[in-house]
Amino acid sequence: MTEITGGKLFARSLQAEGIEFLFGLPSPESDPLLVELREHGIRLVPVRHEAAAVHMAAKGSTRPPAGWPLCSATPVLGRRICCPAC
Repeated sequence: MTEITGGKLFARSLQAEGIEFLFGLPSPESDPLLVELREHGIRLVPVRHEAAAVHMAAKGSTRPPAGWPLCSATPVLGRRICCPAC
């Protein structure tokens, strides 16, 4: 049986949903995921702050054919900025 990483599985899922762009702040924790996203044709749009990723994803989602808006965040603090209800 061939092993599959979580990053590869996540990238395949995003590709299947038609995601073309991911707005986010690159970090060492996300490097393996970013490699898989690139291999599956999903482009990272780097930002300087997680809040900017949220705004860019929201703005980009109103312009077809951008697909679903998607942003990433660094663990803990970034998640709190992107999802205040978390």
